[in-house]
Amino acid sequence: MHVSAINWGVRMARPAAASRSRREHRPPGIPSVASKRRGTAPIFSSSLGIGVTAAAAAVLLAGACRTFYWPRSVSHGSLTAVSSSASQSPSPSPPAGEEHQATLGVLNAPVYSYQLHDTHVHDTDSFTQGLLSIGRGQFLESSGGFGDSTIRRFTLGQRKADQKELLPGTLFGEGIEIVGDKLYQITWLSEQGLIYDAATLQLTGEWKYKGAGWGLAYVPELGTLFMSNGTSLLTRFDPQSLEPLASNPHVRVFDGPNEIHLLNDMQYVRGELWANIFGSMLVARIDPATGKVNSWVDFTGILRQEHMVGHENVKLDVFNGIAFDDATGHAFVTGKRWPVLFEVSVRNDHPYSKSRKQQLQPFFLYPERLARVQRAVGTA
Repeated sequence: MHVSAINWGVRMARPAAASRSRREHRPPGIPSVASKRRGTAPIFSSSLGIGVTAAAAAVLLAGACRTFYWPRSVSHGSLTAVSSSASQSPSPSPPAGEEHQATLGVLNAPVYSYQLHDTHVHDTDSFTQGLLSIGRGQFLESSGGFGDSTIRRFTLGQRKADQKELLPGTLFGEGIEIVGDKLYQITWLSEQGLIYDAATLQLTGEWKYKGAGWGLAYVPELGTLFMSNGTSLLTRFDPQSLEPLASNPHVRVFDGPNEIHLLNDMQYVRGELWANIFGSMLVARIDPATGKVNSWVDFTGILRQEHMVGHENVKLDVFNGIAFDDATGHAFVTGKRWPVLFEVSVRNDHPYSKSRKQQLQPFFLYPERLARVQRAVGTA
């Protein structure tokens, strides 16, 4: 049985994903989450919960279709989801019991909100998997999808790309990072990375790694590339040899006593790794040396109804994509096929209260009921 997670905030419904077909191949231990693939059922629009409290929305959903699933193992501050891949073991093997559950919404570290500085147009054809600011209003973006994955360069304020290179149809583009004059791009299921000239986006080489590729980020203090694979495990690579480090090649991400799974796109930000958590509106700020989550940033409510004017037929997908401009200290966040790129900073002086943090705890839905729930709230 597949179970997807939806994080329900005070003002909006969080993104969710339906399960992938059993006939699809995926490496053992990788979470079964179909919105990694283009063309799945649309998720909850981030603009839908405006003016709706969490309690009212929960009553609406429960009364309309009664599809809530609360695992019996729920405790105060820990929620788990069972995956059909539970009997499979990732490589390297996880600690005993990890293959049976994934902790998704445990928020022990401080939680902060964001300050919105500006909004910019974003290409709704881009199924955003990786995002980089390269200075002077220029960005690089990796867009996913079998048959239409691209690496692209665009200018802030322009919806269409200045340059776009198509990947082979068998590859699903994922995270990107620049080290020196090289741009690295990983792919989802192919265990294949691509190397480009960072200035021209011309393909110059390839590399191999084991497992699925989700996010990629370089930490200059450590001289190390970090790759996420959708679990709590980050793999550390030597950027010259592109081999896992001989000593301590892996680090697990945790918040208090709990491992944090579903790490997606990543971005290095002034000594930290910032990571999207797949299917949520949260960004984890991670100490790359230890894997400890220093704090969280909650982007609940950032996408609003007014942002969707003229884009009503766009099939929005999950919140994903983090870039950082060191010159301004501003981050840029967006989502897959979102029409807006948001320029933000973190309100580090306003931590959430305990009660507000509890509102971020996720609930669960059977994915096969997702369409019925969407109809109940008017998104289908």
